[in-house]
This record gives sequence, C-alpha cells and structure tokens, in this order.
Amino acid sequence: MTRTPAGPDAASPPSLSGDLAGGITAAMLALPQALALGTLVWLPLGANGAHWGVMAGLITAIIGGAVGRLTGTPWQISGPRASTAVILAGLVAWLTKQPELAAKPELILLCVAASVLGGGLLQLAMAALGFGRTLKFIPYPVLAGFMFGIAIVILMQQLPPLMGVPPDTAVADLWTRMKPLALLVGLVTVFVALIVAAHAPRVPAPLAALVAGALVHWTLTGFVGADALGATLAADTDARAALWPIAVAFGVDFSVLSRAVLGQVAITALLLAVVGSIDSLLCAATIDAATGSDQDGDRVLRAQGAGNLLAAGAGGLFVSSTNIIAITNHRVGGRSLRAGIIHSLILLALLFGAGFLAGYLPYAVLAGIMITLALGVAEDWWQDFVATTRGAVGDSAADANAAGHPRDAKGNLAIAALVAATTALVNVVSAVLVGVIAATVLLITRMSSSVIHRVSDASARSSLRVRKPDALAFLREHGQAIAVVELQGYLFFGSADRLKSEVENLAEGRETIILDFRRVVEIEASGARQLALLGKALAQRRVELALAHVPPDSASAAQLRDAGVADTIPQRLWFADLDRALEWAENALLDGHIDRTESSRELALERTVLLEGLDPLEAVTVRGVLLRESHAAGTAVFREGEPGDRLYVLTQGEVSIDLKVAGKKGDVKASRAQRLAAFGPGMVFGEMALIEGKPRSADAIVKVDAVTHSLTAEAFAQLRQDHPDIAIKLIGNITRLLAARLRATSEQLRQSY
Repeated sequence: MTRTPAGPDAASPPSLSGDLAGGITAAMLALPQALALGTLVWLPLGANGAHWGVMAGLITAIIGGAVGRLTGTPWQISGPRASTAVILAGLVAWLTKQPELAAKPELILLCVAASVLGGGLLQLAMAALGFGRTLKFIPYPVLAGFMFGIAIVILMQQLPPLMGVPPDTAVADLWTRMKPLALLVGLVTVFVALIVAAHAPRVPAPLAALVAGALVHWTLTGFVGADALGATLAADTDARAALWPIAVAFGVDFSVLSRAVLGQVAITALLLAVVGSIDSLLCAATIDAATGSDQDGDRVLRAQGAGNLLAAGAGGLFVSSTNIIAITNHRVGGRSLRAGIIHSLILLALLFGAGFLAGYLPYAVLAGIMITLALGVAEDWWQDFVATTRGAVGDSAADANAAGHPRDAKGNLAIAALVAATTALVNVVSAVLVGVIAATVLLITRMSSSVIHRVSDASARSSLRVRKPDALAFLREHGQAIAVVELQGYLFFGSADRLKSEVENLAEGRETIILDFRRVVEIEASGARQLALLGKALAQRRVELALAHVPPDSASAAQLRDAGVADTIPQRLWFADLDRALEWAENALLDGHIDRTESSRELALERTVLLEGLDPLEAVTVRGVLLRESHAAGTAVFREGEPGDRLYVLTQGEVSIDLKVAGKKGDVKASRAQRLAAFGPGMVFGEMALIEGKPRSADAIVKVDAVTHSLTAEAFAQLRQDHPDIAIKLIGNITRLLAARLRATSEQLRQSY
C-alpha cells in the first residue's frame, strides 16, 4: 500500500549494475523483515522456536526472490508478509496448547507446513478459476479492519519482548517485570526506523534500525550486563535443517492428530489463501501504479501458489507479494530476474555462512522492527481507508449533504472497527466471518433506504413536445397534478414497500404519477409485486400510474409482466423514456381545458406561431409565399445532412425531430433515434437552417399524417425586400420561439442532474 513513486530511471533497460544494486538493496531490506516475521510465528515454542523462525523467515524471502519472476514482472520480489505471518502465529499458538502436541514440535511444524501447502494449492485453484480478478470484490471495510486488527495483534504480541520479558508474560505483570533498558533498545529501534524512512528513503529503514538497535544493546551490555537488557536469540541457525518438514514427515505418527487440529489446519490454509491472495493482488496494484508495470492477477496468484508449495516443503512461511521491497528494487535499478537471484543468493549466503550472527540479535530489537512494520501496515491502510471515506462523503458541502454518504462512511468505519476488535480479541476466523456478516447486513440496510432520487412536477418540468403559449401557461399553473418520481438503486423487498408508502403519500392532489426507472439497477420479484399493489392502490384513488424507461421489449418489462404488474398498470402506460411519459400526462391534463387541435383537421395558418401578430392583409401576403405539402406517417420531411434552405409550419399531424445516436441491441452495435422535440399543429420547425443556411442536424420524421407549409430562404429574402415590416414581424416570432426553446432546454438539463 506504500505509495513510492517510480524513480527517474523507471523506464531504463536492464543492466548488471542496476540489477546488482537492486538485488543488494532488496536483500538488506528483506533481511530484518524476514527475521522479525519468522520469529513472530515460531516464538510461542520458546527459544528453539525463535531459531526455527529465523530460518523460516530467511527461507521464505529466498523463495520469494526466486519465484517473483513467475508473476510476469521480471524484477518482482516476494517474501513473508505481516498479514499472513499473524495467521500462522495464531495457528502455532493454538497448536502449542493442544495436549497431544505439547511434546511433539515436529508435528506442529508439519501442521504449519500443511497449512502453507494447502494455501498454495488453493491459490493455484483460484488462479485456474480466474479469481485473480474477483477477489478484489471482498468488502473493503472488512479487509481494512482485518489489517488494522493484524497491526493491533502484532503490537500486543511484541510488548513482552519489547520490555525484555518472556513472551508468555501476562499483560498485568508487564510493568512489574519490565526491564527499562530493553524497552529503551526497542524504542531506539522504532525511532531509527521511523526517522530513516522519513528522511532517508533510499536507505533500508528496517536494516538501519536493526544495526542501530543491536549496537545500543551490546554497548549497554558492556556497562550493565546482559541480565538488564533481555534475551537474544543466543544460538546458531542450523541451515542443515532447511528441509526439515520433508525429513521429519517419515516415521511420524499422524494418528495423534485430532479432528480439531486437522480442522484448524484447514481453516488456516483457507485464510492464508484468501488473505495472502488479496494482499498480493493489492500489492501488485500498488507496484503497477508506482512503476508502470501491468501484472495479471491470475498470474500473480499462480506465482505465489508455486512459491508456497516450495515454502511448505522447506519449512518456510507463506509467500506473498511485497510492494516495499519490489518497488525499492525497481527504484534503485533492478529490472530483470538477475535482481531477484542476487537478492536470494545474498540471503542464502547469510543462511548458510553467517547464520550464527542471528544469535546476537536481541528480542527487543526484533520487537521494535515488528512494531514499525505494524505501524506501517496500519498507516497505509488507514490512509487508503480515509481516502475512500472522503470519496464517499464528497469534497464539497453539497456532496457531504448528499443522501446516504455520511451514513455510508460511518457504516464502513463501524465494520472496520468491529473486524479489527474481533481480530485482536478473538481470532482471525471469527473476524472475517463477523466482517462479512456485518457488511452484508449494512448492504441490505443501505439498499432498504428510499429509492426515490428526486420528485418534481409538470409545473417546472415539461416534455419535449413544443406547445402553444396558452398550453404552456396552463401546464405551469396546473402542472402540480403530474408528479415525476425518479427512482435509483435496487428495487427489492427491502426498498419496494417503503417506495409504495412514499408514493401513496405523494398521491394527494395528483392526477398522474410517473415512476422514472432510468437509474434503477435491478428489479427483484418482490419489488415488482409491490409495484403491482401500488398500481391497484392508486387506481382506487383515481390516480393514474405510468412507468418511464420501461421499453416493452426490455428485460425489466418482461420481469414486470411476469409479476402481474400489467394487471394493475396497463402496458399502454409503460413508456420507453420519461419524455414520452410526460407528453402523455400533459395531453391528458390539457384535454378538456385547452384546445390542442390535434390531427383531426387542418389548422388555419393564421393560428400558427409563425403568423402570430400579423393583420389579415399581412397574413395573406405570407400565405402567398408558403408552399403546402402533405406527408404520410413514417416518412421524413427532411434528413440529417440535407441542405437547409427552408422552415416548416405544421398545420396538421405530428412531426418528431430525431437524432441518430450510437447504441447497442444485445451485443450488436446499432444506432437508435433520440427524440429532441415533438411538434403538433401550429408549431414551426427547421427554422435554424433558414437562418444559418447550414445542412440539417437531425431528422424530421412524420408520426401522424401531416400537412406542412414551407418558407424557403429565397422566398423569405424576397419578402424582406418587398415587405420589410412583415419580415421583421416574422423574425420576431422566430426569435421568441428560439428563446422559449432555449429556456426549455435549460430546464431539461437542470432537471437531468
């Protein structure tokens, strides 16, 4: 999760010097981490366990450097991770408390190896099934809480060695048995690691802290003696035991293993696979962002799975991607497999030739390094969690007040805190289970909230149907009788009942309610059933219920029909978009109040918008230059791209202005017609072409047999020359028409967002 930017040489080609520098630096960075994590896992077995831990950590880092190439990124380096080390430490601690295993450490080692082996096999299975792309969908608050909990567990487990007392010391006895100088050594280690990381990023901070802490420890030992400073590993690490799990497997009596032990091993393997895979994939994403690489998730899982098969046989820990080491290797010049090999060879040499040096490492120093690792885990995940929460709440005041955002942030924080507490106080298995259950409950709760995005009415929102001023005035005055309810999210059993109640409360004083499904993601069967009941309830109150964005051939329409919605909401009231639903509702409201003069008879030209305000003689003059045409339904008055040399006055029928937009029908690309406006008798269309003289920008399609009267550019020019006063009046009418359409467009845009 560390956001280390790629260096200036990020795009440089591989070179021996660069790979050498990257491999050495990565090895020095991996060494203290491997020692600390290995000790963390095996410390419950006492001094011998700590020695095995040192060996196990180094073996894991060696294997991680060798298998990093399999991820598809040549310079990738893997190794042990704190998240999986804590899981293994929990398994070792549990196994040591089982009576049948108390005196058989070789069986404990085999159980750990089996869990690592099982986790590796599961990773290979996940990669084969393509889980590399799907594991990222695990709820983020659960994962963040788990990592917070792991940081807390590490901090709690490192308190005894940090204070110089045995690891099994009770918390209540820590202060009475504490060795202050050991605590001083541990705090110096933590301080050096933090200072170096902040001010000298090119220096491996854990290694610097390891050296500084050890120097302080042995310097103080010379003055006050070893008893005042706590224990060291105090024994050589025997590299000959590197293949111990395979060697001890022969002749071991496995019959003493109970079902409880085998079950715990299986659960640990599953946790290692899931947590290790998620951690590796997140690390891979961080590495890609920092270096410009592009790792395939399934290939990453295959590489880690293969590494864990090797680690299980060699007595290692669980192998995962390590973003800090990999990015550091890349930053200082590592570009090829040679960097990983150099990294592994250095650690291998330390394991075989200089393993005795580990015996001089104080537990307090290793505890300090583990604490810095825990703080790093907590800081990285906290930064991401805060960033995610800020994104949910929004950066502006308007965003912060948006419905649901503050609640979402609080819910996510509660889940993360619950999982962290369960991880620290119970165990990781319970934490994951509790987290998933809590996330599921929170999701259902969120989805059960109101699905109403916005409510408006026809007094402020109108259809694209271009109407006469008297009709527009009536709609502005009485448009509250038409309610538009925009829905969003999921309509299921948890939200549909609430929707039914809210819409019924809106019905008072309404003639029509339109439910807009444009933002609805999914309609569940019980949600559809509630719609049917809502239609029946509104019909009893003489309120019409219409559905918008429910095309007859859509999957949503089929689902609604299957649920019986058509029995209470007739399909004639199911519209492909909100515009057509609004037009129908407006027509129903205008009928009986305003003469809409539809297509049954031809309208006199004097009653059209173009001739508005002209006296009879002027009207006769204009009529003389207009060309009358008849159009059958389904034909085009003009097409997009045709020369624009005239405007049209519609006196009978209906014409729609449609724009062809790209779309899909199933998996096939297909264009569809998007309605821009609809015109009835008395209205004018195509006037922009007359003014600009440019080609048509859309199609004019006849919906109902129509009669038009066209005014050509040539006729208008002659009219302007012979009768300039009439031309001025026509221009005024066209200008007012354009202004009205601009206001309507602005309102449509305002209502759409």
